[in-house]
Amino acid sequence: MEKSSDSKYNPFEHRSTENTSSTFGALAHMVKSMLGAGLFAMPLAIKHCGLVLGTILALLITFLCGHGMHLIVKVSRIMCERTKQPMMNFEQTVLTAFETSSTEKIQKMAKWMKLFVNIALIGCYYGICCVYIDIMASSLKQELDEYLGDLNVRWYILMCALPLSVIGQTRALKYLIPFSTLGNVLIISVAFIVLYKIFGGELNFADRNLGPHEFISVPLFLSIVVFALEPIGVTLVIENEMKTPADFTKTFGVINVSCVFVGLLYASLGFFGYVRFGDEVLSSVTLNLAAGSGTSITVQVMMIICVYISFGLNFYVATKAVWVYIDDETSPLLETIIRFWLVMACVGLALVIPNIGSFIGLVGSLFLASLGFIIPAVVNSVTLWPDELGKGNWVLVKDCFVAFFGVIALVSGTFSNLAEIIEMYTK
Repeated sequence: MEKSSDSKYNPFEHRSTENTSSTFGALAHMVKSMLGAGLFAMPLAIKHCGLVLGTILALLITFLCGHGMHLIVKVSRIMCERTKQPMMNFEQTVLTAFETSSTEKIQKMAKWMKLFVNIALIGCYYGICCVYIDIMASSLKQELDEYLGDLNVRWYILMCALPLSVIGQTRALKYLIPFSTLGNVLIISVAFIVLYKIFGGELNFADRNLGPHEFISVPLFLSIVVFALEPIGVTLVIENEMKTPADFTKTFGVINVSCVFVGLLYASLGFFGYVRFGDEVLSSVTLNLAAGSGTSITVQVMMIICVYISFGLNFYVATKAVWVYIDDETSPLLETIIRFWLVMACVGLALVIPNIGSFIGLVGSLFLASLGFIIPAVVNSVTLWPDELGKGNWVLVKDCFVAFFGVIALVSGTFSNLAEIIEMYTK
């Protein structure tokens, strides 16, 4: 029997099943995008905000990250139904939400919002790539300085350039699935090794801060945690390439399972990492392990492999956003050249700011706060405006709270981290 022509459009029924990922593959990608090297910056974040307040806020931010992902996926599906399109990426979702608004003033903002989102996505995920280059270089320096002398970390950044240009050539997300699974295994293994070393030493609760020791520390905390947890830019990329996209937002679906698992792991490692190392904790707690020891060498090798895979995933997302401005008929050779120089641009920026902590904070506050909190909340209210905002406009009130939190993280975190970077160059 043929379906009625006026039946509700179901975007899932019109998606191509070619080159799609299984639910497990999507979960692996989501966990990998959240469970990055930022995990090992959590003890530094807890140091900035204190044991009690830091742990509570880390769990709250995990919840808000998951909420933002649910919002943008929900809005994307509504836009697909309105326009009868099978799928939309992040910027298309934002553009369509504004274009189809019932308010003319909102419609006029559509193109500017799409431009803002695209710039933020590109800046965010290329920025994350730069952070990963710095982490790889620091891990290499940790173990190789004993043999090569005390080299500047920038030499190690240059050593990473060629291998990164190889994984930067990945054209389809499905090719990264086996590596994402491997990356998850490695980073979880590193986390448990670090936790084992943490519990193998003295846990000193007596002189650890329970709250922030100064106000400027709170924005530094927020920016690190947002960087560590926020995978908003890859959310629709992963959902769009699933065989069964409905599994993405179920109660025990990809988003919720990822957030619960990752949130608890982040809070635990951050809490006990700070208790163990105190004010001596470094920008990545893996660097607190004794250099040259068997444990440290194993951890650094695993970290380098894991971060290398994470670079590939984030570079794929960033380049997909860039390709909006490039001719789709680009020859394979030209695409290879473009991708190579985009990787080199990331390497160049990492050379300019080789400080992991400050780079993590700047990317987290400047880009991820906008993409993860402000944009999803605003777009959700725009989509439901003016008649579907719930009793007493509670949805609007809730979205305003989420957006306000994002603005605080953006403004305070950006200024605090820029101040640290400027201080680094003026010493």
